Amino acid sequence: MCCGRKSVAKSPSRFKLFKPKQLSAQSLIEPIKKFLMCRPTFYDFPNINKHLASEQWTNLYDRIIELNGSIQFIKDQPDLPYMTFVSKNAFVHKDVVIISNFKDSTKKLEEEWFVGWFIENKFKIEYPYQNYESNTSFFMDNLISDVDISEYLVNKILPINLIDSRFANLNNCFCALNGKDYMIFPEAFDENSLNSIRNLGGKEIVISENEAINMACNSLIIGNSVIVPKNCEKTVYGLE
Repeated sequence: MCCGRKSVAKSPSRFKLFKPKQLSAQSLIEPIKKFLMCRPTFYDFPNINKHLASEQWTNLYDRIIELNGSIQFIKDQPDLPYMTFVSKNAFVHKDVVIISNFKDSTKKLEEEWFVGWFIENKFKIEYPYQNYESNTSFFMDNLISDVDISEYLVNKILPINLIDSRFANLNNCFCALNGKDYMIFPEAFDENSLNSIRNLGGKEIVISENEAINMACNSLIIGNSVIVPKNCEKTVYGLE
């Protein structure tokens, strides 16, 4: 789970709750009710409004609690400002965790803290020898190294190629709902990748360029509810 935008929003109440009228029965992903969060205590850069980032984090925390989500915490560490972006650190499936193998030297220092937390909480740890970042390269690269990822997944792995440099992370331009339906900014994908996604079936909710930039696809799905970033009215309309 992550919080804190690099741009300064007009209001700390960034997220709005929305419950879709219906979601498909057959899931591409399992409904999530448990979350790991890290406070943004050390999320501090010259162009960051630290107070606003903290308010946004708290607002997201409150929304998850309202939807009966269960939250655990990993302790934030000095000199590791990106730890608050928890989802980039691991791919979790049931009791198995594939830890990110970061190329970035600062992010690399986070790995030991997340490995420690998952071991303490009785998860089985897998670590790919290639550079890999959860939510970034997992679905973008055909990544099968010393870890047979397919062993842990119900669905097949699709290699995806992003062609828009503004969307380096898959979760900034694609969001799987609790079913075969999904939200997507199509222009971020090459033709083969887009066809692969569409061949899975399900309803496609197209996100506008402005709302994709505003992180609409970084919405959070909790059961049959969606936490959507503020100023994404077209996305909300599409979900209705």
